[in-house]
Amino acid sequence: MWFTPFLKSKAAGKALPKTLQVSTLPSRSETFGQLDRFPQQSRGLLMPTPLEDASLLIGRERQLETLSEALQRWRKGLPTSVALIGPQGSGKTSLINCLDQKAIGKSEVLRCDIPHRLSSQDRVLDFFQRLFQLAAPCESVAQLSEQVMNLAPKIIMMEGGHQVLLRVIGGCRAAEAFFYILLRTRQRHLWMVTCRRLPWENIDRMLGASRYFSHLVDVDCISEEDMRKALALRLEKSGLDVTYCTAEDDLEVCLEKKAHREQSTNDDYYRALLANSGRNFHAALYFMLLGSHYDAASDSLYLRPPDRLDMTFVKTLDHLHLLSLAEIAGHGTLGIREHQQVFRTAYVHSGALLEYLVQVKLAADALRHPNGDGQVFELSPITHHAVTSTLEQLNLIY
Repeated sequence: MWFTPFLKSKAAGKALPKTLQVSTLPSRSETFGQLDRFPQQSRGLLMPTPLEDASLLIGRERQLETLSEALQRWRKGLPTSVALIGPQGSGKTSLINCLDQKAIGKSEVLRCDIPHRLSSQDRVLDFFQRLFQLAAPCESVAQLSEQVMNLAPKIIMMEGGHQVLLRVIGGCRAAEAFFYILLRTRQRHLWMVTCRRLPWENIDRMLGASRYFSHLVDVDCISEEDMRKALALRLEKSGLDVTYCTAEDDLEVCLEKKAHREQSTNDDYYRALLANSGRNFHAALYFMLLGSHYDAASDSLYLRPPDRLDMTFVKTLDHLHLLSLAEIAGHGTLGIREHQQVFRTAYVHSGALLEYLVQVKLAADALRHPNGDGQVFELSPITHHAVTSTLEQLNLIY
């Protein structure tokens, strides 16, 4: 049978619904868990994990060229720092992974992630001391900068730039300390920092973050044409025999089509897939697997276009839930205690607001609970495009 829980067989005498309700969607773990039944060589190609193979990186030639130029500039002794800016799931990590493999050469590379909000200068100092494994504790930004300047030159690929600012009173001071250290040391070390698009726009608006970087690299979602090419390439490299079905086909009809070497055009398939995902690759792979059936006996994959995802209910949420979604989007991630600080409310109230957004599948656990900060949430990659589009229409993010 199909994995898709909303697809009804013709034998059951029920028509296919025209829209998908978010409440009926299975979890990400349940959906991607079905890949355990797929051949080993195809699993990684259909999982929403950052790329390691540059041959799969479609539509990013210009960005790779800019990164290579920045690398050459730094090797000439010029102060260089790069911000890679794009929405959640746009492929920022894939881009620096491929650069790491192709162009770095013998330079020492330090890969890291900002694991929690750098909400105070003390947290900024502690983060950099741990990052560079400095033996002597630093009591000031100036002292830390001097120690970092004395280290051997490194290429520092840092992810999670959205974690440098919490938009509360006094929140800018920690971010200013972070950017000062980067600016002070960028002739010695090459900094490459990834940041989600909406948080970056807030950070740039409040702090003028652009001036701290010699190169700004836009890593927004690739075009529809490139997205189709990238998905088709993954399917081709998976080695699976793929058959495209129509939204009206049940599995029996698809099997019959394959037996007679008939196949529906894949135009409608990709059109529906891209409409639901908003060209978010994580979401596209989710909806691909949601409407799939893998037949192990013939090593065949049958793909049915997803029905349209109905997100109209988002506009009916009360103002506190909508504002909470806007703050999650604007911060990249948001913890319960951070929500408390932003909205000046009780822990239980903040927790209830965020937990509700998780249960209606608009937010997801970001799996970061360091320093006793409690749960941390991000927009669900499955509904990210629809949520941010709605918030823009309501003028809650811009």
